[in-house]
Amino acid sequence: MKRRKALEQLALTFSAMAFAPSTWARTEEGTPILLPDPKKKRPLSKKVTAITLGAGNRGNVYGDYGLEYPDELDIVGVAEPIQIRRERYM
Repeated sequence: MKRRKALEQLALTFSAMAFAPSTWARTEEGTPILLPDPKKKRPLSKKVTAITLGAGNRGNVYGDYGLEYPDELDIVGVAEPIQIRRERYM
């Protein structure tokens, strides 16, 4: 890779890092999605206990959220008929 190309790519990378990902969030119609300010977030009085129905794309999103925020979401089970997905989810 030539020096000029490397510098161009670095400049693009660092300029992209200057914008918060929430500024890119848009609906299918192109309307910006306004995400709440994490500094103003109020803690829950108690965490939510849930069972995930399906371990596909949406189920994995909830599972990842539960791992990222264990004080907010406790997933106690998963209902998934495909064994390999069920095993990966656990």
